[in-house]
Amino acid sequence: MEVKMIRVVYFLIFSFLFRTQSVYANFNVETSWNLTNGKVITLTCDEESPRVCLSVCDSETMCEVPEGLCYNCIGNELFIVNFYKNLGLTVNGSGVNLHSSVLEDTLLVGNFVTLKANSVYNIISDYDSKSMKRKFQNLCPELTIKDPVVFAKVNRDRKPVGLLFVICDSEVFEMTYDYSSYSTSSNLY
Repeated sequence: MEVKMIRVVYFLIFSFLFRTQSVYANFNVETSWNLTNGKVITLTCDEESPRVCLSVCDSETMCEVPEGLCYNCIGNELFIVNFYKNLGLTVNGSGVNLHSSVLEDTLLVGNFVTLKANSVYNIISDYDSKSMKRKFQNLCPELTIKDPVVFAKVNRDRKPVGLLFVICDSEVFEMTYDYSSYSTSSNLY
């Protein structure tokens, strides 16, 4: 019985260590607008863990990746309205940690748009509202230092069609979205 218990403990320790090493990478994701490229993702990496930046742009410490436009996202785009309106209700973080390669692949392909609490796409609440920041913070399993950034998938026409994941500090987490509550009405209220 004792030997079996020791094996279980070793298994759990090694499983945790392997999972932590395969998922963990020290990086930071920021979004901003500039006059040259429009909206850009700035990816910074720790010198001790440059894998994500090296994979995306062959730089060890920093990358700027153009985000591209999101057509019809400002205004009455139903996907965006439903996202912000249902955040915390039917739009949630699952707490499932994904490998950082998901972020790398998304940045390389470029079929995404980022959503934040203080996004210009948020027409549901005041810009930079505390309640919206709390809702975004709740997408993460733990309190984060940086504001969480949600990546949404866009189609060939650059219109949002689904959720990809949320970045919580240096971790990538799966998101859930109950599409059965997706409104096809353009009514905001």
